[in-house]
This record gives sequence, structure tokens and C-alpha cells, in this order.
Amino acid sequence: MNLVQTIPTMVRLGLCLCLGDAAARAATWSVAPPPNGSDTNPGTEQQPFATIQKGIDAANAGDTVVVASGTYRENIQFKGKNIVLRSADPPNAAVRSATVIDGGQLGPCVAFAGTEDDTCALSGFTLRKGAATGGHGGGIRGGAGELHTRAAVQLNHVSDNYGDCGGGLCGCAGPILNCIIWGNTASNRPALYQSSTPTYSCIQNWPGGGLGNTAADPQFANAAKDDYRLLPSSPGIDAGDSTALNLPATDFLGRPRVLFGGRRLAVDLGAYEFIPTTCTLGPGPGQATVTWGSLASKTYSLFYSHDLRQWQLANDRVESAGNLTSAWTDDGTQTTPPPSAVPCRFYRCVENP
Repeated sequence: MNLVQTIPTMVRLGLCLCLGDAAARAATWSVAPPPNGSDTNPGTEQQPFATIQKGIDAANAGDTVVVASGTYRENIQFKGKNIVLRSADPPNAAVRSATVIDGGQLGPCVAFAGTEDDTCALSGFTLRKGAATGGHGGGIRGGAGELHTRAAVQLNHVSDNYGDCGGGLCGCAGPILNCIIWGNTASNRPALYQSSTPTYSCIQNWPGGGLGNTAADPQFANAAKDDYRLLPSSPGIDAGDSTALNLPATDFLGRPRVLFGGRRLAVDLGAYEFIPTTCTLGPGPGQATVTWGSLASKTYSLFYSHDLRQWQLANDRVESAGNLTSAWTDDGTQTTPPPSAVPCRFYRCVENP
């Protein structure tokens, strides 16, 4: 057997954004941690800057600053520039969790001047240990006084920040989309303050409102060890907005970015794309192994087909292996003919009631 597939079919989503002549004139600046990065470099992809602030300072309106994975101990300032500041792959949770702006409790992780418009964006970072003692917005401060930035804040994980008000965000009047705002502290409104209503975000102690938001624990596999995969019971599965800007077709591991996780066909919120079912050849010759996202104490039925029209039961009770994934191997003892004797076979996994 030279081809094994699983059902439901995985759907790829692509976006094409045409920006016209202005995009051709815009520059892209690169940032990477030492030893590759140095602030004496010209900021190209081959010779990147070492600090994010250097990239911002070099950029002009319409430019993009791309930040490679690493931990940047900075308190960066946009200074009113209408630029895009992003990680190397914002929709990819592995990249987001590995691209960290650590404020070191010396000030907000990110500060806007408040004059930025909707062409400005902050996308694809983990923001932690920002502090706004005696002020607002430990993770992100959107401006000062009555000035509130209109920059888009999307696909960010904002946690472990402090401010008197809005420990996570304050003064952000632009779109807040597909973010996780969790574990921030403040004497008043620890998540966000004087900001627009987020959408498709996971916000601790969120009182309600906003399309697609949840206040439920995102249920990471092991956040203490930077494992931000979602458990099968996570409210973040199928909870994101699949129309998010520049959403790629695949995630960091090359898997489709939008998978049906059992609720609706949508990108997962703020973590790795949850894998409902995958199929690989092996482990032995002529065998196929089906792997799916499972829940503890559940059982599953496995079906197979050669034409997607007629399905046959292979096993009506496969015990769950726990709250991550379970697997079943088709070795030919429960299917006819065995996998080695067919050119193509489809599999379907169903949770038993």
C-alpha cells in the first residue's frame, strides 16, 4: 500500500493579500539574537539586528520588522510608527512561544505612543514580565492619557505581567484578535483596561462579550515546560478566526493549519493546531497506524473504506490512551484485505457514546 488517508479530509486555507505599489517600496528589517544578530549589522536577513528596538528605530512607515525566535529582554517602544512588528510565523504557536519579549519587570513589554493607526500591527509574540508600577498596561501599554493606539494586536500570548490597571493590556483601541491573555495581575482589571473588545481570544476572568471569546482555562498540555499544545478538552480548539491576516496553509510541523477538531472548521486558538486524526505507514511492513486526539475514559470505533462510499467496521472498542492521543494499528487481522494488499485505504475514527 503506497497511500493512506484519513477522513474527515483536512482543509487548507490560503490567503492572498494584494497591497499594490506601496508594498513594493516598503522595507523588511530582520532581528535575531546573538551571535547571528548585532546592532552594528545593516538589519538584513543575512545580517540581522540583535534588538527589536533597533529594528523599530530603523523602520519607516509601511515597513515590516521580522523577529527570529529567541528571548529579547527589552521594553520596546513603537514611537508612533505605523509599522508591522511580527515574529517569523505569527500563526504558529511554536514560533509564538519561542519569540519572547521579556520586560524584566522594568516597564511594559511593549509601549505604543497612542498615535499609531490601523496599518500598525503587533503579531506573534509571547509577552511576559512586563510591569507598569504606578501606571497601566504591563504587557502592552497602548499610549498615554487620552491617546490610545489603533494598532492591531493579534496572535499574541500575554501573560505574567503587572500594572495598576490592565496588567495585560491598556489603551489598545484597535483589533485584539486571536490572543491568549492569561495570568496577568493588577489591582483593577488584570487582563485589559480601556481597550477595545477582543475577538476570538482566551481571556482570564473575562466577564463576557465579544465574538468568539472565552474565559475558560486554555488547558495547555504542560505550560510550565513551554508545551502549549491543547488538550482535547480545551475550549481553544476550533475557537479562532480563520480569516486572520496572513494565516498560512500549514503549521510549524507542516500540518494543515485549519483542522476540524470536532466543533467547527476553524483555526485553533492560541496554540498548536489540534490533530483530530492522522495516519502513517508502519510500524511494520504493510501496516498502517491511525492516531487521533482522544479523551481519557472514552472508547472509539475504527472504520475503513476503499472508495469513501462503503465503510466497514474494523474495531468497535479501542480504549483511550489518555488526554492527548490514542492510536490503532491496522496489521491486517481486523481488515479485509490487509493494508499491504490494497493501493489506497481510508480510515474514520468515531468516539463511542
